[in-house]
Amino acid sequence: MTALKSLEALLRLSTLGVRGDLDAGDGVHAALSVHPILGWPLHPFVCGVFEPEQLFDVPAQFLDPRGNRIAGPVDLDLHGPVDVILGDDSGEPWIWVIVLVDGPAVVEALDTVGRGRPFARRSQEPYSFGASAIRRLRLSGRGIVRNVMGFSARHAIRQVERIEWHRPFGLPIGDAPWYAGGAGEGPAFDRVEAGAPKRLGPPDEPLGPGTPVGPGDESGRVRNLQPAIHPWIDTAFFGPEVPDQAILKRVNPPGTLVVPGAHRVPRDTTSTTPCVQALTIQAGDPGLARYLGLATVLPVEPPRGDRPFVVVVGAFFGIHRTKRLGPWRLRDVIPVDTPLSQVLANRAASEFDLTAVQDRYSGPREIRFLPLAAGVGATPDLPDAPSLSAPPGRWLGGEDTWQQQILLHGAPPAGPVALARGALSRHRFDGGRAVALFAGRVPKGAPATTTTGERPSTLSDPAVPPEPATWQVAQADRFGRWSAPAAVSASPPPRPAPRPPVPEHHVLVAALDRADTSARSPGEIRVSVELPARTETGALPIASLTLTVAGTSRTVAAQAGMVEFFDVPATTPASSVDVVVDAVFTDTAGVQSTVASSVVTVHDPRPHPVVRTGPALLWSGRRDATGASELALTWPGNARYRVYLSTSDRLAAALGIGLVDGRLPGDPLRASLAGAIWARRAELRDKADFSLVTDPPLTSAAGVVSWRHSVPGSLRGVLFVRIVPLTDGNVEPDFAQCGLVPVAVPHKERPAPPTVRVAVAADGSVSVDAEFDGEVRIRRARVMTAEPRYVPVVATVRGTWTDSPLADYQRATYWAEARHDPEPALPPGVLPIPSTVSTPAGVPAGDVESMWSRISLPATAMRVPATVPDLTGLLTFSPGDVISGSLPPGSVQLWAETPAGALVELATLPASPAFTHTVPPGAARYHAQLTDPLGRKGNLVAVDPA
Repeated sequence: MTALKSLEALLRLSTLGVRGDLDAGDGVHAALSVHPILGWPLHPFVCGVFEPEQLFDVPAQFLDPRGNRIAGPVDLDLHGPVDVILGDDSGEPWIWVIVLVDGPAVVEALDTVGRGRPFARRSQEPYSFGASAIRRLRLSGRGIVRNVMGFSARHAIRQVERIEWHRPFGLPIGDAPWYAGGAGEGPAFDRVEAGAPKRLGPPDEPLGPGTPVGPGDESGRVRNLQPAIHPWIDTAFFGPEVPDQAILKRVNPPGTLVVPGAHRVPRDTTSTTPCVQALTIQAGDPGLARYLGLATVLPVEPPRGDRPFVVVVGAFFGIHRTKRLGPWRLRDVIPVDTPLSQVLANRAASEFDLTAVQDRYSGPREIRFLPLAAGVGATPDLPDAPSLSAPPGRWLGGEDTWQQQILLHGAPPAGPVALARGALSRHRFDGGRAVALFAGRVPKGAPATTTTGERPSTLSDPAVPPEPATWQVAQADRFGRWSAPAAVSASPPPRPAPRPPVPEHHVLVAALDRADTSARSPGEIRVSVELPARTETGALPIASLTLTVAGTSRTVAAQAGMVEFFDVPATTPASSVDVVVDAVFTDTAGVQSTVASSVVTVHDPRPHPVVRTGPALLWSGRRDATGASELALTWPGNARYRVYLSTSDRLAAALGIGLVDGRLPGDPLRASLAGAIWARRAELRDKADFSLVTDPPLTSAAGVVSWRHSVPGSLRGVLFVRIVPLTDGNVEPDFAQCGLVPVAVPHKERPAPPTVRVAVAADGSVSVDAEFDGEVRIRRARVMTAEPRYVPVVATVRGTWTDSPLADYQRATYWAEARHDPEPALPPGVLPIPSTVSTPAGVPAGDVESMWSRISLPATAMRVPATVPDLTGLLTFSPGDVISGSLPPGSVQLWAETPAGALVELATLPASPAFTHTVPPGAARYHAQLTDPLGRKGNLVAVDPA
C-alpha cells in the first residue's frame, strides 16, 4: 500500500454535475469523505475549478471474469464483463476518465477502498467519470472498446494557474478556539438551499406523488435538526479538548422517537462516540453534509462529460505525530507538498488567519495541508433499486408487535435509504420531515449472513402489527438522488408456543382398613397449576389447561390457581403404582405447549403381612477364633424389612419377668426363657426396648431375604430379633404384631476326657465303663499302637457298654469321648409352632448338640484261661518224620526220646492252628510242651503217631 493510496481511505472528494434533477440542485456538487482518525480541518475548505486543455491516454489492463489479461481490441460481446485496471507504476490516481466504446455499453467506476463497489455508472455516452481517485472500471454490455483517456492528479499539478476560485465552505459557526475563519450559518444555509431537492423524497412520501418543495423547505428541515447537531459542534470546537478527542454527554429532547411507534429515547444519554466521528456520521445526510461544510454546490454550468472538468479543494489539518493507520504512522501517509498543495495552502492562508488555531495545535501535532483534485464526469445514472430479502422476524416483548429485519444485498448504499411499510414511512420525524436513515451492516457470523459469506446491509422495522406486511426500500447516492423503490413482503413469525405448565401434585392418602386385603384405590392426587408469570415473547394468551392423570383427561379454562383432583388406580396392600401426570397449555389460537410430564408414585397405605415366627430357639454359628459368632437368618418375602435386636435381659425387664443369673427361677434352660418372652411378644410395643440394626432396610433377592449379623460368641443369654416389613411408602405394620425370633449362641463347653475302665468276664465278654454321666462314644482297636483319632467308633452309649467275647489270649484297646446332653430348642412339653424364618445350612437346627470331649487314655482288655491248655491229642507224628497239628497261642518246645530213654530238645517254635515241623528221624518217640503268651508252661505230653 502506497502512502497516497492509504490517504484515499482517510480523505476523498466526490463530484456530481447535474441539471434538472428533482433530488439535487443544479450545478457542480463536491462532497468530502473525512475519516475520523484524520480529524477535522482547522478552517473551511478552499475550493476552485478549472478546465484542463488536453486529455491523455490512460495505461489500462483488461481482465476477463477469470482474471486473465485480454489483449486489445476488447470485444465486450466476447469477453464481457471486463475489469479495467487504470494507471502505471507511478501510483498516481486518475481523477477523470472517459471510455470510448463503439456500442451500447454499461461502464461502472469501482471504489477500490469500498470493497470494489460501484460508486458511479453510465449506461449511455459519454462514458466519463470524475472523482479524487479512479483506479478500476467495469465494462459490460456490447461493443468494441477503442480507448481509455483521462486526466490524473499529476496532470492537475501542472495547471494550477488555471484555477477559478470559489467561496470556501466550512462549519456553520464563526471563529472558535479550535476552528478559524468560520463564516457562520449564512453560507451554510446558502449551500443547503443550493443543493436542495425540488420534491419530497421517499422518506417523506414513500408512494409519492413527490410533492414539490423549494429551497426554504430543505433549510427548514436542516434547521429543525440543529438541536441535535450543535451540541456536538460546540463540544468539539469550543471545548477544552482537541476536537477529535472531545466526547459529548448528549441530552436528547424529551419525547424523541427513533422511529414512529418505537420506544422513547431517554432524556440523558451518555455517548462514548467522539464528537468528530458523530459529525461525520451525521454528514451522511446530504443536506447536513452541506450544512456542516463537508459538501458544497458550485454555481457553474455542469459539464457535458466529453471534456474534463476538475474541482480542487484543500485545508490544513492537525496531524497527530504518533497516531497510526495500520502499520504506518498517520503523518507518513500524507503526500509531500506539490505545486497544487502550495497554491491551495497559500489561498487558505490568504483567506483565513490561522495563527491562533495553529498555536493551539502545537505539541504532539504537526500542521499539514492536504489538497484534493477530482474530475467531474457526465451525470451518473441513478442508483439501482436495492435487492431485498426478509429473513424470519421476531416478536417483541410486552407488545403485540413483531420486528422485521430487511436485508439489502450487493454493494452497501452510498447514501441514506428510505424505508416504508406500505404507505407508512418508517423514519423518525422531526418538525414534520423525515430524518435520514442509514443501513447498517450484518455482523460477521450473525444468523442473517448469507450462505455465500456475503454480509448484507440491514434495516429494521421494530413495530410491525400482527399481520402480513410489504416494505419499500429506496437508496440514494451521497448527493441525495433516489433510486426506484424495491419491495419485499413478510408474514408475522410463527407464534411461540406457550411455556409448558409446572404442575404441583400432592397425594391425599385414603384411610383404608388394614385388615382389608382386597384391591382398593389408595387415595387421590391433587394437581395444582399456576399460569406462568412470564410468557415467551409474542406468545398468545393461554386459553386452557389439559390434565391427563392415569389416562383420565380433563380440560379446564385457564385461570389463576387451577386445582383438580384425580382418583388413583386400585392397589393391593403394601404395593405401589406409578401415576403419569401430563399437563399442557393451549393458547387462544389452539397452539399447544410441550407436554409437562411427571410420574407420581403412590403407595398403598396398608402394610405387608408380618413374618410368621415360633418360640423355638434358632441358633447362630459357633464361636470362631475371633471370639465372635455369626447370626444368619433367611425368610421368604418381597418387601423391605427393618430388623430390630434386643436381649432377654432387656425384654424380661420390660415385661416384669424376674431372672436369676439370667434364667427363669428353677429352670436353667434358655429355651424356657425364650418361650416365656415369645409368648408375651404382643406386649412389646416400645421400639425403645430394641435396637435398629438395618439401615437402610433389607431388600429381597428372588423372593428371599437374608440377614447376617455378628454377635459375641460368649453370649449366654437369648437374643430376640423382631422383623418389621416396610412398604415402598415406608408404612410399617403394628410393631407389637411383628414376628419375634429367639436366637441363642450354641455353647462351646466340652467335658474333660473320661476315664475308661474295662473288665473281661468268664465268657470273654468285655465290660467298658467311661465313668461319665452322659453320652459316651467308644472307639476300639486290636492294636495297642493305633492312632486314636483314626480308630473307629464302635458304640455311642450312656453308662456301661459290653463288647462281644474275646477269644483266649485276644487283646482289645478302648478309648472314649464324652459330651453333655443336647440343649433343647423348645422346653419340654411345648409344641412347636411353624416359622418361616430359618438358618442357613451348616448352622445347628433344632436341639443343639454339645461338643465331644478330647479322646481318653486307652484301656486294654485280654481273655486269659485259668490253666495252660493241654497238648494231648493235638499233635501227631506221621511218616516222613513230620509233626503237625492245631495249637493254641503260644510257643511249642519239641523233644526227641532216645532208645535209652533220654530226652533231647529239638526246637522251640511258635504255636499256630496249622502247626507243622519236620524232625530228625530215628527217635523212639517225640514229646511236646506248650508255653502260653503269658509264659506259663504246660504239661510235657507225648506225640502220638498218626
